[in-house]
Amino acid sequence: MSRRVREDLTERLGRIVHAEGEFWRYGGTHWEAIPDHELRLPVHAYDGAGFLTPAGEPSNVKLTKTRVDSVLHECAALCAEPGYFEKPPAGINCASGFIRFDAEGVPHLEAHHREHRCRHTLPGHWQPGASGTPPAGSLLAKLLAGSFKGDPDAEAKCALLAEVCGAAALGYATRLMQPRAVVLHGKTAENGKSQVLELARGLLPESAICSVPASKMGDERHVIGLVGKLLNASDELSAEAIASDTFKAVVTGDPSRGATSTRAGSSSAPWRRTSSRRTSCRASRAAWTGACSAACC
Repeated sequence: MSRRVREDLTERLGRIVHAEGEFWRYGGTHWEAIPDHELRLPVHAYDGAGFLTPAGEPSNVKLTKTRVDSVLHECAALCAEPGYFEKPPAGINCASGFIRFDAEGVPHLEAHHREHRCRHTLPGHWQPGASGTPPAGSLLAKLLAGSFKGDPDAEAKCALLAEVCGAAALGYATRLMQPRAVVLHGKTAENGKSQVLELARGLLPESAICSVPASKMGDERHVIGLVGKLLNASDELSAEAIASDTFKAVVTGDPSRGATSTRAGSSSAPWRRTSSRRTSCRASRAAWTGACSAACC
């Protein structure tokens, strides 16, 4: 029955991939996790179906929740590609297409394709030749000019913020030679820190963002929230937490353990549902999708 369900799903949705505890389908611009009900309903179609037992006697399928879960569990094995999202090509997946950079760093626009292996699409549009400078009078220009007004290194600070946002959009943070987290520091209130965080969040779709404080990264129930995200932006900061080995491991992409909730059809990295179990997650593109951490102080 699992093979039949896989065939039904593939006929309706196209190629199905099971990775990181989820079934994925390609939605035209990026891969999407298939909602639980869309997986279970095709199994329901076989309730009452006739078949012959090993003894040759006629019988009928009688589905229960446990049997549906069992079918999807084996369907996950049939669709399993654990490392599918581990090493995608470097680029930015936006509404206009996939922006790929050549060896000289020159961007080129390509049509969306499933082999880009992207799980998020940035809402913005881009065309070759577009200026990288914020338009005069724009809110972005006002934010940058106001935040660093009078600073002798204002231009360098603006360039750094652009690089940070670029690393998040690329999903490249933990793939850097020397991965970094960003802490926004200001001696006074109302100096643009929160607005810069909102700027970074606004660059990405909601599905690509999480907010796991450094103080929670040692908690198995919270650190799993980084899975599949491009940006981890938190308004909370603890000096003790950012000095911890756990925080450093997350930033650099070292393996970390997380407690997840079992989902029907899940294997090595399940989540959702009610029963809890532990899983070992590597803080790399495969698990974190290059999560770039930022916080205010």
